[in-house]
Amino acid sequence: MNIGEIKPVNGRLIGHIATRSIDLPRLGLRPVESTNERAPVCGAL
Repeated sequence: MNIGEIKPVNGRLIGHIATRSIDLPRLGLRPVESTNERAPVCGAL
């Protein structure tokens, strides 16, 4: 079951998610830098 689509655009993740209880027609995520040594490390887009 596919509930949405997210793809990289100019260093951000842009897309949408829709379920029976959630509808996010425009979703944007951007990288966040942390100095916390226990923070998760993500790969580059």
